[in-house]
Amino acid sequence: MTAPGIAHLTSALVALALGAIVVLEHKGTPTHRLIGAGYVLAMLVANGTALYHFRLTGRFGPFHALALVSLATIAQGVLAALRRRDRWLHTHYYCMAWS
Repeated sequence: MTAPGIAHLTSALVALALGAIVVLEHKGTPTHRLIGAGYVLAMLVANGTALYHFRLTGRFGPFHALALVSLATIAQGVLAALRRRDRWLHTHYYCMAWS
């Protein structure tokens, strides 16, 4: 397995674990924010390495499209929480659940 492959697998497993924890944690606490930040970082690495694998195949496939969708939902979910505009909580929950 290549170094990007190991980084992808590791970050995806970390994101799965942190995502499960953040869903079960009390919302809005410093712990929720810290674990959520770890989740976002792990997802950024997982999606970045997924997009890097384009170089292996030379083709844009369905998993690359899903990585782009995931990046978009993460960005929208984080921005909603940071800006806290109208219906921000709904947007944050929805986007992070789909990320």
